[in-house]
Amino acid sequence: MNKRHKIAIYGLITGAALFLFTNLFGCFATAEEKAEKLITKTETATEVKHGNHSCCDNEDAGEISSGSVYQLESEWTNQDGHMFFLKNLKGKKVVLTMFYASCTYACPILVQDMKRIETALEESNSISSYKFVLASIDPERDTPGVVKDFAKKNKFNLNRWTILTAGPDDVMELAAVTGFKYKKDKEGNYSHSNLITFLNEEGEIIHQQVGLNQDITNSLTYLNTQN
Repeated sequence: MNKRHKIAIYGLITGAALFLFTNLFGCFATAEEKAEKLITKTETATEVKHGNHSCCDNEDAGEISSGSVYQLESEWTNQDGHMFFLKNLKGKKVVLTMFYASCTYACPILVQDMKRIETALEESNSISSYKFVLASIDPERDTPGVVKDFAKKNKFNLNRWTILTAGPDDVMELAAVTGFKYKKDKEGNYSHSNLITFLNEEGEIIHQQVGLNQDITNSLTYLNTQN
């Protein structure tokens, strides 16, 4: 991991941890602690993946906010099998959650909560400003083909929705900066946070909705103040 990348991630994690502590009253108080472990675990993997250069060396660092999720250099694959970087979402407001396709309880409810938000944004004629993103926490099973079938099953409009898969280190990195907790059990299933994260056009966390089947009124009210 080069020095600029490491500094950027530390800054992003610190900002995200402060947001989570301030807005969620300590629900994710260990996010920063987890992130410090993450940096140690992913340093070697990132050096191997990127060699002695950064994938974003040619980009003006000033174009991305220091508090932006788009500082992450993680490499993802979308439902069509194409390489995808989080910074590709820059310029759109993003509704994001982490999930896994074979989940039979919480994840389907999270998806429905996101769909309710999508419908409400359609009714307010602001949908064109938004992208909806599902990022898998199950890299072993959630191949591009699997998540593409998941998209078809859920009748996603893929002009709005993107489903992403990545390696374990990249998944942990995104989870750490958004305060999303997950743990794999012996059967290969996951216990995880029920968390929908809202990003502004610069990729900064502006709001989070915690829990399942939540009243989306508060989230929508907050989002409307950001338009």
